[in-house]
Amino acid sequence: MATRGKTAGLIEEALYGVATDVTRAGDRRWQFVLASGSFVPVQARLTDAWLELTTDVPQTTAFGIDAHSWLRFNAGLDGPVRAVCGLQTERVRLSADLNIEDDGTVVERVAWMCDEIGAALRRCQVEHDLAVSPLAPGQNHTGTDDIERLCAEAGWPAAGGAAGGLRIDLDSGVGPAAYLDRKNSGALRVMVELADVADYSRTSLEAVGLVLLAVSASVRSIKGLLVEREGAECAALATAAPWPNSAAALNRSLSALAVACQAVWREVPALRDESLARAYVERWNLPRSSDNRVVNSNVIKEEHACLQQQ
Repeated sequence: MATRGKTAGLIEEALYGVATDVTRAGDRRWQFVLASGSFVPVQARLTDAWLELTTDVPQTTAFGIDAHSWLRFNAGLDGPVRAVCGLQTERVRLSADLNIEDDGTVVERVAWMCDEIGAALRRCQVEHDLAVSPLAPGQNHTGTDDIERLCAEAGWPAAGGAAGGLRIDLDSGVGPAAYLDRKNSGALRVMVELADVADYSRTSLEAVGLVLLAVSASVRSIKGLLVEREGAECAALATAAPWPNSAAALNRSLSALAVACQAVWREVPALRDESLARAYVERWNLPRSSDNRVVNSNVIKEEHACLQQQ
């Protein structure tokens, strides 16, 4: 593992190779611009072994201002980037996390992550499905058998499930099981379906969107999404990380997924109740404006407060 100074130098080298207007914004912090069609500033921060990229969503977007629309946006992204909205911000943001653990590929992997966030910015303005994300440099595409082997090495019970899929027991008190989504070959997507939301009202969907965007902001490499299953739509949580090249890398992703599910797996089904959902949305004071603001963080002081009071 490189020293912090060497790692920061490699990250800066990568940024100068793919971005313009690269400036230092503090200790192990940078700001830069990607020529993604939006030319919006992107912030990078190195914390311990994690590099985080964040940027505001452009005000002109094909996805509107509804929180649940951004869950559908997340479902179309195949890579480390996800839409999030935490309690400390008033806008939906794009975020991506990368664990810096292989000194030899830091430059290439940071450049890859910048390309991914640039592609997500373009998709904000033109609504269409992205092509499958290419593998991160230094990552090998492992098949289901290898993922099952890595699960065993990391201590996560896993076995073949329906239709030849891989079922993973998160063993964290969470009701739903996780499964490996093999449709996305460029990234590791282990998914937990939380609830069938086909008959949820618009208010309930909005509350679900706020809950899942918030947990996406607070847990690294996890995203909330809405996915189609047999003609119905399901609210889900999934990993947003490169394919693992070790049991340790897989363990990081599954541990994060277990933490996120533990936080919200009861709340999402409960929000089918429209009165509860309305109370939750009102606590977030959701504005209906054209500038993509979603949350007034001065109104709510504690995550999931109105749910905890029930």
